[in-house]
Amino acid sequence: MGGALPPVSLKWPEPGGYVKYWDSIAHQVRFERLEFRTFPLKYPFRLPTTAPGSKTNRVSFSDLQPFEQTGSAAVPNHRYYAFMGVSPGAKFYLYHPYNYQTGKFDQRVENIQEDQTGDLEYADSPYDAPTRGLWIRYNSYPAVEALVTHFQNIAPSFLLLVAKYLVVPQEELPPATLQLLRSGQLLSMPVDAGGQL
Repeated sequence: MGGALPPVSLKWPEPGGYVKYWDSIAHQVRFERLEFRTFPLKYPFRLPTTAPGSKTNRVSFSDLQPFEQTGSAAVPNHRYYAFMGVSPGAKFYLYHPYNYQTGKFDQRVENIQEDQTGDLEYADSPYDAPTRGLWIRYNSYPAVEALVTHFQNIAPSFLLLVAKYLVVPQEELPPATLQLLRSGQLLSMPVDAGGQL
């Protein structure tokens, strides 16, 4: 069985709802409204054939950049929510963003012990019926590597089912709405774009 990563709801977050996250630069909780949803985008990936007990190279998903191109500028006004399903016979290690291992308890440091790394196996989130998900923000896309646990050479595979959301940033929300969100009178879903599966 994989690491102690919490399962997520099988339901996609609904447009019209609010999310909140910790802004590590401003050192404050920030809110966004989910406006419009496009889904599902389907991204199947097959890693190279790998021997038992060996790891694949890390694969990053720089093409999963939620933004809108306006002239020559990239406007990061979108978020992705991705369910991730994995094939049997391998343990998949998540890096989110791509250059940080995701810890079992949402710890992110450069090099953490392998047995403390957040991972997924088929029993946790099957390829054909994913149950674990993560938020993807601009310049915070994930990467994955796999350790083959099967007794034969296999090509580990995984699938990302992605919904794209247009978001309204906190700066554009009405002050009365922000007050209700901060007081908890208006519900918001906590999200972490640094990766929880």
